[in-house]
Amino acid sequence: MAEQVTDHSGLDGSEFDGFLTFAEVAAQFDQLSDRLRATEKPLANALVEAAIEMAGAQWGTITLQDGDEFRSLVVSDDFSLQLDLLQYAFGSGPCLDAIKHDTPFMVPDLRHENRWPEYTASARKLGVRSIFAHPLHLMDQDRTIASLNLYSATEDAFRDRANSGEAAVVSTFAAMGTSIALSQSKAEQLENALRTNREIAMAMGVLMGRHSISRDAALNLMRLASQNSNLKMSVIADEIITTGELPMDRVRRGGAATTSPTRSTATSR
Repeated sequence: MAEQVTDHSGLDGSEFDGFLTFAEVAAQFDQLSDRLRATEKPLANALVEAAIEMAGAQWGTITLQDGDEFRSLVVSDDFSLQLDLLQYAFGSGPCLDAIKHDTPFMVPDLRHENRWPEYTASARKLGVRSIFAHPLHLMDQDRTIASLNLYSATEDAFRDRANSGEAAVVSTFAAMGTSIALSQSKAEQLENALRTNREIAMAMGVLMGRHSISRDAALNLMRLASQNSNLKMSVIADEIITTGELPMDRVRRGGAATTSPTRSTATSR
């Protein structure tokens, strides 16, 4: 059976002798911080690698929930991605439950696991024996939407670490790394959107000045060119800015009367 991991007791309910002291946890923070400063890899990727090494795993990923969908934000390799994708396909698994229930899940031995029968059978056939999934509490999120997932080909690979401070240390760093990665992604998306809007506005200005047409008419011509060429508006805009011309041949293939932009203006106003 999969086991939910508590903070201070062993999986059999007894006190966990290996629980890290405050000094040991601080040392783990220092060790992990030094490792991260020494790498040029993205923080989330470096953290997954560190988690794999510290936990004695072979594979690791970070799962992110986006609405009703799940995706792997970071994977250690293609095989680890496959292990994640199986859970997404079946709609069940320890990694998904770690997010859903906001608590760590450990599977000591897949051969004796029966909570997620479809996923368990598939992962076992691929050579996986034990799994540890830890929820990540991201910044600016009021609920859990991510998990750090570790996979091993060895049975009972994570028992000695699951309830110790090591899991808390790594998951805390992983949560920060994931939050930063998401913030950077949002910033890049916003920057790209602003850049595209600027390019479209510039292209509209080129058409307006060249053909003495209105703003709406210029935008309509660009939309028509985009529809008939199956090219994005940003590509059409870039060509107009570069050449000073609307790609008339693409519009003409779509059956539009493009030899006189002013005539289109009359119908669009």
